[in-house]
Amino acid sequence: KAMVNKNLYWTAYYKLGRSYALSKKWKEAKKVYFDLLKRDPENISVRMSLAYITAMEGDLDSAEEIYKSLWNNNSDNSEILVNYINVLIANNNVSEAKNLIKTLKEKFQENKNIESFEKKIEELSKEVLEDFTEKSPNNESSSSEN
Repeated sequence: KAMVNKNLYWTAYYKLGRSYALSKKWKEAKKVYFDLLKRDPENISVRMSLAYITAMEGDLDSAEEIYKSLWNNNSDNSEILVNYINVLIANNNVSEAKNLIKTLKEKFQENKNIESFEKKIEELSKEVLEDFTEKSPNNESSSSEN
């Protein structure tokens, strides 16, 4: 009976963290998930939740690292890959996102996110090219008129 109560406690605690996250109380949610990770460091759901919260806080580099670690250890999980690609795109890591979209197409052909990822990458690539063109020393619009 004690074991059942302990499992119920941790389940309720996980749900508390989820409630905090849904309420955008990132700091509180993060504390709960870190506590849960101390108990079960390999728990994929908790690690994914922590990566999501980290991204929502704006720390895309750290979120990227968490998702990278998750993906490297769970390369059969399309949800991890999709979330990882989303963070890469948000962090303007176009080349890595392109590589992983290719992996997504190869491993999970039916995934509904492929087309939207490709469009986002195309848009990001255009923006990068436009920024480069505008800043180019040979661009006439950037030269001063005398």
